[in-house]
Amino acid sequence: MHTTLIVARHLPGSEGEIARLFAASDATGLPAEIGVHTRKLFTFHDVYIHLVESPAPVGAAIDKAHGNPEFQRLSTALDAYIQPFAGSWGTAERASARQFYQWERGRGVVLAPQADPGR
Repeated sequence: MHTTLIVARHLPGSEGEIARLFAASDATGLPAEIGVHTRKLFTFHDVYIHLVESPAPVGAAIDKAHGNPEFQRLSTALDAYIQPFAGSWGTAERASARQFYQWERGRGVVLAPQADPGR
């Protein structure tokens, strides 16, 4: 399973509305179109954390979905509550955290630290 972790800022107290917007969108065909298997939303103070699990990376599918009316509706509605850390949203990759370490029981380290590529 592939993991994408989108990190942004959100308006504190808006968690219920953000969840409602995603619940409505998740009832459409959009998650299947993008390849979303699981979506989890978290908050820490004003930090918004959006975890997506999928069989394959979803970045290209999210970028392609920008033309989907449901994606546009959801994005426009979320703009009132969620803002990117720097500038505009751009690509899904631009708003996503970069994983730099992973350990698994029985396997040990499966993703070792590497030099920072400038992100």
